[in-house]
Amino acid sequence: METFSFEATYPLTSSIEAKDFKETDSGIEYIGLGNQQMGDAGLIAQITNESTGNVIAATHMGWKALVIRRAPLNTDCERNPDPDATCEFEITDASTDWTSIGFDDSDWASASVWPTAKTSVTEAEGLPPA
Repeated sequence: METFSFEATYPLTSSIEAKDFKETDSGIEYIGLGNQQMGDAGLIAQITNESTGNVIAATHMGWKALVIRRAPLNTDCERNPDPDATCEFEITDASTDWTSIGFDDSDWASASVWPTAKTSVTEAEGLPPA
């Protein structure tokens, strides 16, 4: 869990870049080890006014998202001993102005929302239990 403070004035525009661990472009983690597996990623964010304690924004299905590195596209390569040779991946370039106030994200996908039962978020990872 990451926590940080910043100063801002209203209205607010939030732009977040989140990155999962990437061993290689294959999308496979722990390559060559007994727990070799596909990577996963997710983001839960909340913006709170520190002066009032009021929640100003929180991630939900109305947010937009652009995945710029997607892998593996062919999930059957997950256990391959050489995933770099067999796993297919896709890299998309983000617009250089994606953080600007007037950026049009209408072509981006809506954020996916997963029920707690389908995720592995735990108290040990710094997040409160659901």
